[in-house]
Amino acid sequence: MISLRNFLAVLVWTQVVGFVRSYVIDTNQTSLTLLDSRTGLVARTLFVNEAADAIVDGIRWKDMSPGNGTEILNYRTFVNGDKVFEGYILLPENPSDLPTMIKAGSINVNKSGKKTIEVQFWVGDTMDSVTIQVQAFKKWMAILPCFAMCGFGLIREFHILYTLFIGLFVGGCMVTGSLVDGFKSIATKYLVAASSDAHHVYL
Repeated sequence: MISLRNFLAVLVWTQVVGFVRSYVIDTNQTSLTLLDSRTGLVARTLFVNEAADAIVDGIRWKDMSPGNGTEILNYRTFVNGDKVFEGYILLPENPSDLPTMIKAGSINVNKSGKKTIEVQFWVGDTMDSVTIQVQAFKKWMAILPCFAMCGFGLIREFHILYTLFIGLFVGGCMVTGSLVDGFKSIATKYLVAASSDAHHVYL
């Protein structure tokens, strides 16, 4: 027969466990963004030997019901499969104070080329991840679109709109790493989207 003392101990333990919440992340709106560590601006590409911060934004929480009581959000950051950062966040007791953003470390590459950046994060046994692909260049290459525009601009009777388009095309190809994707990006993002934005129309 169980003693009264042991019965009370089991009762208290079950009540404590029952009130500890289990946190689950809803990744439907989660995104990964790079911010230049020096300027704080959004980085569309990486520059060699220039640090950029990996920011996981749009974190939403769900199913905060009594569960296993895990109160730690772990995360790891990878560049081309190599781990470059690892950390954790202690989750608060108040669900309204749960983080919606993670600063998942600083990224610094030493070679040019396409980089796949992945951030894995998990609470308890539930793991999710977000991934982006960016191009890495040496800093002097950022001026190539301007050189392209100036070069074609020196050609006699070459219309200025064509020179601007060439600059956009070169920049788009550098950002995407592909001629086809570069053309698609300037057609859909930099031309159509920009021209349809009401804030860009002046009367």
